Amino acid sequence: MVDPRLLRHVLPICLLVLTACASSNPADVTTTTVDRTEAAASAPAPPVTSSSDGEPDRNVRVPSSTQPVIDGSLGALEWEAATQSSMSDGGAVYLLQSDSTLYVAVQSDEIGSVNVVLATEAEVWILHSSAALGSARYLPGDPGWTLAHGFDWCCRSVSDQTERDALFSSEGWDATIGFAGDPGVVEYAIDLPWEGAALAVSTVRDANDRGFWPASLSVDARTQIVGVPPSERSFTTAEWMILEN
Repeated sequence: MVDPRLLRHVLPICLLVLTACASSNPADVTTTTVDRTEAAASAPAPPVTSSSDGEPDRNVRVPSSTQPVIDGSLGALEWEAATQSSMSDGGAVYLLQSDSTLYVAVQSDEIGSVNVVLATEAEVWILHSSAALGSARYLPGDPGWTLAHGFDWCCRSVSDQTERDALFSSEGWDATIGFAGDPGVVEYAIDLPWEGAALAVSTVRDANDRGFWPASLSVDARTQIVGVPPSERSFTTAEWMILEN
């Protein structure tokens, strides 16, 4: 008997691959679910305030704490020191650091795929989790960013840590996949340069059910962080959050 949770998260990978072959349009996915009302009620407001010149203050502090276990479950004590903020769909993003590693947890009512997108002046990483893990990396181009490599899928096993260790060693990140741990929870460990970097997050169920952080992202900025990565892309990082130690 095939685990139905597995089927719900294999579909995002299949759709992404088919879309990559057919067009450059973003791929849409199916998901596991938790209660939307509960997620919305527990998620605090996004940490975007006004600066002295009237522009949004997009700096977000990443507190230090003990290292959380990356298992797809939000332990009450593991993430209690985290900075928490709400996504556009009522989901939540949690941020922690431990020994210079950035930890990101995404909690939503419906998650088929997650993109955690990290940008410095030197590169942009799209760190994707669904039924598997994969990354896309962009380098500075003219005038925007040029794709250095697209998604190369790995880490489909929940129990085998070998590929995850190799991914962390080679690329500096790891994450849970959609059918590991609790429904609607995905956790990341990111050892890429992140202090002062810009960060944005997207979750996708289908074309009409998506979540974004910061919740205030414009339509263009949202489009840039979902779907199959094209060979050239602009990123509106001025709308993203800036990570502070």
